[in-house]
Amino acid sequence: MPLYNIISSSLHVMLAEEFIYMGEPNPVVPPGATRVIVDKSVNIIPAEAFYWNRSIVELICHVGVKTVERWAFIRCRSLRRVIMPGVEVVETRAFFFCTALMDVECDKLERIEEGAFGYCSFLSSINLPSAKIVEGMAFSDCEALTKVNFGKELESIGEMAFFDCHFLEQITIPLKDGMFSDDNIFQRCEELKRVDLVGGEIQQVIIAIATFLMEKWRKDMNEAIDSINQILPDTPAGDNDDEGEKAFAIREWITKVLRNATDYLGQTPLHFACCNKNMTVNIIQLLIDAAPNSVSHADNDGLVPLHIACGTTNVTPNIVQLLVDAAPASVRRVDSDGMMPLHRLCKNETIDEASALEILELLKEKCPEAVRHATNINGELPIHLVGGWKSPEFCSNLIEAYPGSERMTDGNGLLPLQYACAHNTRATVEYLYKLYPDAINHTTGGGYPIHSAIFGVIKKTESFSDNADIVKFLLDCDPNANVKLQKAQGRKSLLHYACHLSYNDSNIHAALEVLQAIYDAHPEAIEDNTITSTIESYHQQVRTFINGQLVYSRQAKDHHVMSTPDGNGRLPLHKALQNNVRLGSIKLLVKGNPHALRTHDNSGTLPLHVASQHHNSSNVVQYLIGLDTTTLDALDKEGDTALHIACRSAKYDTIALLLETYDAVSVSKRNAYGKLPIDLLWEIPEVDDSSSTLSCATGQY
Repeated sequence: MPLYNIISSSLHVMLAEEFIYMGEPNPVVPPGATRVIVDKSVNIIPAEAFYWNRSIVELICHVGVKTVERWAFIRCRSLRRVIMPGVEVVETRAFFFCTALMDVECDKLERIEEGAFGYCSFLSSINLPSAKIVEGMAFSDCEALTKVNFGKELESIGEMAFFDCHFLEQITIPLKDGMFSDDNIFQRCEELKRVDLVGGEIQQVIIAIATFLMEKWRKDMNEAIDSINQILPDTPAGDNDDEGEKAFAIREWITKVLRNATDYLGQTPLHFACCNKNMTVNIIQLLIDAAPNSVSHADNDGLVPLHIACGTTNVTPNIVQLLVDAAPASVRRVDSDGMMPLHRLCKNETIDEASALEILELLKEKCPEAVRHATNINGELPIHLVGGWKSPEFCSNLIEAYPGSERMTDGNGLLPLQYACAHNTRATVEYLYKLYPDAINHTTGGGYPIHSAIFGVIKKTESFSDNADIVKFLLDCDPNANVKLQKAQGRKSLLHYACHLSYNDSNIHAALEVLQAIYDAHPEAIEDNTITSTIESYHQQVRTFINGQLVYSRQAKDHHVMSTPDGNGRLPLHKALQNNVRLGSIKLLVKGNPHALRTHDNSGTLPLHVASQHHNSSNVVQYLIGLDTTTLDALDKEGDTALHIACRSAKYDTIALLLETYDAVSVSKRNAYGKLPIDLLWEIPEVDDSSSTLSCATGQY
């Protein structure tokens, strides 16, 4: 036969044995084709694609195939080998009843659904290094199966997953709790006698314990680890009516080992004790005595027990003293974030303040240079961390140890004041401001301290109102600083910046307080088109607030409306004051018609009189007086001054303002009915201590 004919004949036979699968739902496999090769254009083998095919012997997938859908190869009784290096999901009964299947390569397989490999009678072993979820009956009735190797990713194995795998002898799993939820997982697996841990974890645990020189612990751990392979051979496998006890035994064994072992973070029992809320001096001492080296042992993150103790809520000075005495050098240890134990203490926001101050003194005494040490990650000094979470007293202690540190920036250019604005209380902010007043004008990344305070509302998980108080303080602390005009990145006004943040139900109340304070300080910002053009993206309650103030902003620009009184002679300013409109909107209305301040209505009432009677904010009254102090002595038609009116209406904050700030102006004046302000206050059925103050001012006490 010519050579050409021989080659052609051989090529024809070879091609006939292979079938290139292009992803069609119901492929027609040529007679005699035994090998299916999945084309690179295909990433999913669809459901029932090769249902009951009797000729396929081998399936070869490229790495891009990710899913084999349900029933794709069910009852392919000649299928012996499956190569699917990239498949992540094998769906329900995808290879069910593939009775000749012997070899499965699936290193990326993560999810094995119900009955996926059920009744694969010739499958003797399988490696599943990436498997996470194994659903019920996944390998049921795999009668030849003797060995299954899982990897460290395994999370759960479902009910009856290995039911009737009579010859299953050994299974490799990670040391992880909660993987076995059902006791029938290994029902009728009579030969299951051995459990191994992934990647030599048994030896790693033993070495770790030996490192800590805890002889009894090491002995107990050895016994605990080996116990499963002692009891499993005699543990009942169950039968058709009895789920057996093998899964239960393995589950209990895992729990026991985990209770005795260290974790994957490289932490010793002493580490665990130092972060336990129930730790005591006696427990810490016991662990140090049992394993002296553990007090200096750093875990995978470079943390020694002293680091962990200083970051724990219930740590006491006695515990810290014990750890320092046992390992004096530990006060200077630096973890992988560049933090010393002092930094961990400064960042501990839940510790009792008195205990924290006592521990601070101890650590400073043992390691004075720690106050000058900056961390690796953000270049933070202890004062930066303290600014974020501690009291003025704590801050003062550190600044005395490192004078001038209140003016130092971290690696990101942030001052201690900016940390305090974001995370702390008004008291700490005030303290740091007094030390360095110009800090309120310090900008980092286009943001000022007040932006940190505003942003802190959404960063914190509690005490949101602290940030509202901080914002109010920053707006008022220096009239010459014009904090109210500071813009984020030089573009966004404070009002625009605050409106755009994403709030939730837990912080929206504080957010509204912040918005109101900003608006009252600089209401003109609401006239910026960028605020109205993006209003639909704001939180619902923010939109409601802004829309409510826009009504007055637009009204203030209408000169005809602003200067036209109603039937009672009242201008929009009178009516807004009667309706308790916010200070910011009052400012806009005054700007829209300055003459309204001195305009009497038909009853001779000035805007100041209206505010003294109706408005709940003494700040509004103070604002009106600041614009025109002569209105303090102005009388309405009944001869009442603003003080008379405030007394008649029991507006105690306004009364206090008029008496304390404006030297009791008109306190001795009588109105048209001969009444002093104090007389009007006494006529009210219920009065508070403000009446005493007023009595003193009039000499009638």
